[in-house]
Formats: sequence, C-alpha cells, structure tokens
Amino acid sequence: MLYTHITDLHLAQSFLGRLTRIGTISINTAGKDGFEMVMENIPHAEMVRSIIESRMIDQQGGRE
Repeated sequence: MLYTHITDLHLAQSFLGRLTRIGTISINTAGKDGFEMVMENIPHAEMVRSIIESRMIDQQGGRE
C-alpha cells in the first residue's frame, strides 16, 4: 500500500489504551469502502500514526 493512496487514517484508543499507549490504527485507501487495513493492539499507537502521517505528507510533497 502506497502512502499516497491513503485517504483516511484513524486511531482508536480506550481509556486504558491511552494509559498504556496501545491502540487500533485503521487505514482506508481511495476507491474502497470501509477500512482496508486494521491493526489492533499497536504499542505506541500515537507515535505510529504520526510516522504514517509524516510519510504521507513526504510522499505528497515529492509528487507535486
């Protein structure tokens, strides 16, 4: 999956998940209904989401 194809990136965390920094990251790409990829119980989920978002931005910048 290319970062440029990602259209929706969602992080879900419960209260306990916020305390332990564990969450679920869901990714959707263009032309698909619902989330195409769901990664559950990801440690440091906020950091992982930030890394994915920064790579999405980097890829978009290289395309223009």
